[in-house]
Amino acid sequence: MRGRSSLKRKARRPRRRRTGVPLGLLGFAALIGVAVGVVITEPPRAASIAGPAGYARVIDGDTLDVAGERVRVWGVDAPERDQTCEDARGAPYRCGEHARLALIDLVAGRALACTPRDVDRYGRTVAKCSAGGEDLGGRMVRMGHALDYTRYSKGAYLPDELRARRAKAGVWQGRFMRPEDWRRAG
Repeated sequence: MRGRSSLKRKARRPRRRRTGVPLGLLGFAALIGVAVGVVITEPPRAASIAGPAGYARVIDGDTLDVAGERVRVWGVDAPERDQTCEDARGAPYRCGEHARLALIDLVAGRALACTPRDVDRYGRTVAKCSAGGEDLGGRMVRMGHALDYTRYSKGAYLPDELRARRAKAGVWQGRFMRPEDWRRAG
């Protein structure tokens, strides 16, 4: 017995045979089931939000109330309603209120059409909107009352923003804090 007198032999477990469908295929089937469930439960989005002149109420420089539904103008970020900036002489002015008034002027007396693109974390519809056929986001950026929101627009309004900077339009006339940074600081 060569040195094995007090040691016990380990019992071997019998190997199980795999039967049935391979795990990879089951995982794939489960993934398809989840994907179908997500598609089925995704709420439908409206194809378009449109209305005659006077149909929308302006909340701030990039948000509208259209028949009780909050709509965030896609691709732009305007100064917040209470935000102040500095003009060319360094004097403070209410740039958020200026942006709101500019959007009121653009929407006033014109038919509105918004094409939904997303829903933001606050439940607002994010839409590309036009009034009287003019793109509201592009016009607000060109006037210097909003900035290209590159994170979401992928630079769609960057040429308009560069044009406003060169012309020193709106917020570009002096100093300001980007609306996103102002919200974080507040």
